[in-house]
Amino acid sequence: MKKLVLALATVLMVSAAGSAFALSQTSTLPTTLTVNQTFTLTVATWKGGVAADRYDLVNATSINFGSFNIGQFTGGAPNVMVDGNQGGLILKGSTNNGLPWTLQIRDDAALTRQGGVETIPNSNFVFWGWKVAGEANGTVNFTTAQAISTTNQSIYTSTAGEGVTADTRIHVQFGVNVPAVRAGVYTNNVIITMTE
Repeated sequence: MKKLVLALATVLMVSAAGSAFALSQTSTLPTTLTVNQTFTLTVATWKGGVAADRYDLVNATSINFGSFNIGQFTGGAPNVMVDGNQGGLILKGSTNNGLPWTLQIRDDAALTRQGGVETIPNSNFVFWGWKVAGEANGTVNFTTAQAISTTNQSIYTSTAGEGVTADTRIHVQFGVNVPAVRAGVYTNNVIITMTE
């Protein structure tokens, strides 16, 4: 019986000693996540005109000054209609690249009478912009009327990192001093570009 107890005690000691030296294995997994680039310009207007909620926006597709007489200035709300809504444009910029960016504005030609060659010079077609506290951190370059041009003019310059967590919003309005020109519908295209 003595031998049996000693053998049993030896087996128990070897088992206990084996569990004190537990085995371990580690595996390291490289982890990768790619955050896609965001770089977006949205041209919008107030859904219900200037008296509406400034956050209730719709995409803008056209600018319509309406009908005016020679010598009148068409600028500013409520005269300027964007897609049937009174008011100007809201330019929304968003990027997650962390670099400063600009919003530029130009037209493709002077306002030209449909079916004719008569024009309203760009010196009579003006724009200006402004920002609302909390909607933009950068610099609005033209806060008073500036003649539009066929070359880009920077209306806004952002700060570095602006537009990452929320859209930057810049407000833009237009006006035309109607000169002595023939009656008719005058058209051109306004082009807005975001550059980083």
